[in-house]
Amino acid sequence: MKKILLLAAIFVCLCASGCKLSDISTIGEADGPAGIITNDANTPAAIDKEPLRLIRIDGSLYYDTDLDFHSDGTVTEGQLTKSASNFELPKGDGECNFSGSSGYRHGSESNTIYVLIGDEWETFRRIDAAVNPDTYRYCLKAETKVPLTDKETEYLLLANDLNISASDIEKALAKDSSGNSKNIFIISAENS
Repeated sequence: MKKILLLAAIFVCLCASGCKLSDISTIGEADGPAGIITNDANTPAAIDKEPLRLIRIDGSLYYDTDLDFHSDGTVTEGQLTKSASNFELPKGDGECNFSGSSGYRHGSESNTIYVLIGDEWETFRRIDAAVNPDTYRYCLKAETKVPLTDKETEYLLLANDLNISASDIEKALAKDSSGNSKNIFIISAENS
C-alpha cells in the first residue's frame, strides 16, 4: 500500500512539473524499484542546415570559407555556371551549386580560388585531396551542439544523406566507422 501511495505521489508530482513518463527510469533497491527523474540523453540536439557553396575547377572541389578577398579589379580567369542544386556537388569543371557568380581566379594562397559573387570576392578553399569528394552526393553547413564537444559549432560536411543528426556528426568526429552509417566527411569545424 505504501508503494502504491508513493508511486501515486510521484506521478502527481511529475504531472504537475510537466515531466514526461519517458523521463522516468527505474533503479532497483532492496525493497523494489524506485522511480527517479533522469535527463533524457537520447534526445537529439537541434541541427540547423544550409547549403555549402562549392565550385569545381581543374577537377578539384573548392568550398566557400566565408572569407572576403579585397580586390580592386574584377578580372576573372574563367566563368562559373550553376549546374547542381544548392545541396549537391557540382560534377563538371567550371560548375557550381549557387547563383550569382561572375567568375573566378586562382588565389594567391595555395589551394584557394577567389570567386566574384555580385561585386564581392569570396575565398574558396580546396577540399582535402586525401578524400574523394565524388563519393558523396551532398554538401552542407550544419550548426549544432555535439555532445562530445558541448559547444555550438558549425560543421562543413560532405554526406550521402541530408537527414543528419548531431549524433551522426559526433560519430564522424570520433571516426567511428562502424557507427558512421551516414558516411559523413567533415571538411571543417568552427566554434561559434
